Amino acid sequence: MQNTQIDVINWHELLREVETIFLSEQNQDSPVAKHVAQILKNIEYLRGDFKIQSRQPQMKKVNHNYPLSSFINFSSDFTPLINVLNQVSDLLRWEQDYKNLPSDLSDNFAFCNLMGHKGHVFNENMLIGILVLGPHTHYPKHLHDDIQELYICLSGEATINGKTVNESETSLIGTSEAHDLKTGEKPCLLLYSWLGNKQMLAVNGMRFV
Repeated sequence: MQNTQIDVINWHELLREVETIFLSEQNQDSPVAKHVAQILKNIEYLRGDFKIQSRQPQMKKVNHNYPLSSFINFSSDFTPLINVLNQVSDLLRWEQDYKNLPSDLSDNFAFCNLMGHKGHVFNENMLIGILVLGPHTHYPKHLHDDIQELYICLSGEATINGKTVNESETSLIGTSEAHDLKTGEKPCLLLYSWLGNKQMLAVNGMRFV
């Protein structure tokens, strides 16, 4: 476990900004509000059990092409969160830890688990992370067994299961529901949260369908 002063300061600030984003989503429709309420409860729990995990920093091609700084829009409500992420970008572990990843996706996709069993901050009850998709990217239909997922679009836009999700909009994916993502002319930055079976949260798995 890492526990240096600089790490604690950075990750606590990140936790506050993530919490702010979810607080702004409390007035959504009932299924989204229920998901958000559970995420906020878990974030509150983290305050008393804050464990930073040692995660080897790693970047993918899409991170070099579309760094976090490129998503900063000073008129956006999400700028504070993206700024904090950008400040610790050299500490983040970007991954593509899925088997049989389509070759045309590998250069245009990466995710970073910020909080969770395999996150920079440990929590076994949820998973929160960020996902970068390059332009004209199709993330094929897939599902996460026994997991409910919420996407919040931080920058750009994505089509999720045929519905366009613009900046500040959300998309709730039901438990074990198959879904795909597509982008258009611009790259997209999404915040995602998972709730569900603890064993499946620990596995952090996905399978194409």
